[in-house]
Amino acid sequence: ADLRASGMRCGRRRVARLMRAAGLRGCGRRRSLRTTTPDRAAPPAPDRVERAFAPAQVGAPDRLWLADISYVATGEGWLYLAVVLDAFSRRVVGWAMDDLCWPKTPSASMPRVCPRLWSHA
Repeated sequence: ADLRASGMRCGRRRVARLMRAAGLRGCGRRRSLRTTTPDRAAPPAPDRVERAFAPAQVGAPDRLWLADISYVATGEGWLYLAVVLDAFSRRVVGWAMDDLCWPKTPSASMPRVCPRLWSHA
């Protein structure tokens, strides 16, 4: 595609042959990760905070925490990162990593959050 964009005429097979002769290989597509299997019949999850995520709507620190799981592709496989954020300050208040995505992965970040809060009491 880059060769055609620069005005050079070339065929796919010729490019493949020249790359093979030079010992080059194209980059493969990334593997996709299926994270959930949706149940179309299930009702939607309740919106318990009514989309009030802005600091002005939250009002003070440690009133609303947001949690999420990110999937990071590594050379050895997938890494699962669970993060807990304070909605008011936007600071990370807890996190956990694992090479397996268990239901406990998000809650595994809680021991790192709670001692921080209890130490101020």
